[in-house]
Amino acid sequence: MGTVSFRTVGRVALLSLPALVAFSIPLLGFVASLILVPLAAYRVRPTLWPRTSRLAAASWSALALAGLWFPALLALLSQGAVLLGGSVVWLLIPLCTPVGLTAVMVPAAAATAVGLAGAMASLRTPRPWPWVVGLWVSPFAYIAASLWLVDASFHC
Repeated sequence: MGTVSFRTVGRVALLSLPALVAFSIPLLGFVASLILVPLAAYRVRPTLWPRTSRLAAASWSALALAGLWFPALLALLSQGAVLLGGSVVWLLIPLCTPVGLTAVMVPAAAATAVGLAGAMASLRTPRPWPWVVGLWVSPFAYIAASLWLVDASFHC
């Protein structure tokens, strides 16, 4: 593989931006991700995914958005019966917040790293599916980091 241009690196960073914003800014991150995921797919499609049509890119971005918020919505709609996304629900409804900046930023960094890995894999294979897989795995990285790397005690 040859050299990668600065513009291409910027586009890969743009693909990982929705995970960073979504998992680091409560309530507004959800709204911002609704805008950033389709915008990122639209902006990078001609360069990173040249053989992907606009309709296919829009479909992939809808799948990515669904995966980004699947655990939180599942936990919220099941009213706590499904404990899968418990540590992510506060990003949708910030009634209680984790105590300390570390409890917010370490899981957000883990989720962003997984999203960035998916974007990098999408650069290697000029298809959008690795990016979508990365965004589907991002909330689980957030959950794992909040359970095992930081003390995720909540203050209400």
